Amino acid sequence: MGESRVKKSILNAKVNGIFYFLTLAVSFVSRKVFLANLGDEFIGLTGTLNNFLSFLSLSEMGIGTAIAFNLYSPLQQGNREKVSELISLIGYFFQKVGIFVGVSALGLSFFFPLIFADTQLPYLLIFVTFYSQVCSALITYLINYRQIVLAADQRNYVVAGYTQSLFLLKILVQMILVYIYQNLYVWVLLEFLFSWLACIALNWRINVNYPWLHVDLKRGKELMKRYPEVLRSSKQVFAHSLKDFAVNRCDQLLVFLYVSLDMVAHYGNYLLIITKSVGAFNAISGSMGASIGHLVAEGDHRKIMKVFWELMTMQLLIAGMLSFGFSFFISPFIGLWLGERYILSTTILALLVVSNFLAKSLETIKSFNHAYGHYADVWSVWIEGGLFLGVTLCLAPFWGIAGVLIGRISSLVFDLLWKPYYLFSAGLRVPTHIFWSGFLRNVSAFLVSFFLVYLLYCQLDIQITSWGSWIFNAVSFTGCFVTFYLLALLAWGWGAKDLLLRIPVFRNIFRKGL
Repeated sequence: MGESRVKKSILNAKVNGIFYFLTLAVSFVSRKVFLANLGDEFIGLTGTLNNFLSFLSLSEMGIGTAIAFNLYSPLQQGNREKVSELISLIGYFFQKVGIFVGVSALGLSFFFPLIFADTQLPYLLIFVTFYSQVCSALITYLINYRQIVLAADQRNYVVAGYTQSLFLLKILVQMILVYIYQNLYVWVLLEFLFSWLACIALNWRINVNYPWLHVDLKRGKELMKRYPEVLRSSKQVFAHSLKDFAVNRCDQLLVFLYVSLDMVAHYGNYLLIITKSVGAFNAISGSMGASIGHLVAEGDHRKIMKVFWELMTMQLLIAGMLSFGFSFFISPFIGLWLGERYILSTTILALLVVSNFLAKSLETIKSFNHAYGHYADVWSVWIEGGLFLGVTLCLAPFWGIAGVLIGRISSLVFDLLWKPYYLFSAGLRVPTHIFWSGFLRNVSAFLVSFFLVYLLYCQLDIQITSWGSWIFNAVSFTGCFVTFYLLALLAWGWGAKDLLLRIPVFRNIFRKGL
């Protein structure tokens, strides 16, 4: 990687990492405060309404991703005119999307008395909460769309700096006022207010960093004809995003439909821990996304393959560590944090762990496919989506949350079989068996390490009854697992040594031959 890319990636990783660990701690404290003072049903309501809005927002999925892919080259070449034109194009598209989302949300809200017929919450609160979420989304479509240039230019640390700072401030203010007044409308009002503050701050920074960026939405139709590849790519990405939404974002909505609104909150507690934990690592490893795009644009095949296996190993190492931690320590955490009644069954936990391990394992493959612009395999979307919906609709009425998760796993398994083949055959242009050789070696290292530490854990008959015992055991056993896993990766895995050589302390160790 070029020096500037490395420096930007490190800066992105540092800033995103710091904020994610801060928001991680604040989110857990705030969740307990909100559940205690606002109630399970209201927290379940906000998650369900957010899923409704996400479904309406599917109309924009694909546009931002397609244009981000097309921004890599002009940013690298310093072609400011083309960058301005592409941002104008996304602004034109997002203006249409914003109108569609606003009108559709208004239409959907007319059916809320039917959808939420069994809730004890007042309908006024449901409408106010939903409309505030809609207005916050419209801010992104109509005003904040320019932030895509920051992501494509490897300046996600700017976005994180403003949005996460205001997020932390919002949560702190919400906790204080909710604790004092226990008023649901106060919580909703603050959500909306801070969306505007983030918008104002972010756009001010974009004007400072990119004073040459001139957006002209009136040129939208003209630019659509000039960049037909963007429209074509957007349609392809939209199909993939639709599938990703169904598989990764519909779970809480399906839990609401097949179980209950209260169970959405219970399930959401586990999702909060998992998404925040995964997000903390994505803040570091995910900062490489734009760097991969620039790396592929350079075309150095040897370097591309080397970086691929480094990132693949890093993601599998993270996936393994998180899977181990979730398996043994997430339920005790829930019990200490919120109470025993919020703990879900061992079956649901196991399915959550498997689905998240598969999803994390696919991230590097998806990042490289995005860098190569691989979205033409629209046919695979229908198979993946069909698997998810088919399995879920068959099992969820009987098994509830477990049925939803089995549907997700079936789709991810297909993804794991197809996406590497697409990348290696059409992008990296090397035989696919090379991927499976390295991948299975690394996964076997995970399984062996997991089994060994599992035997140790069972032999010691660990009992977690306090925060002190939770912290001690979580750190001790997870550290033990990571040590075994890393040694196994170095012994027979691929990419581990090259990855460690990027860390100064390990580089010195290898140089001394230790």
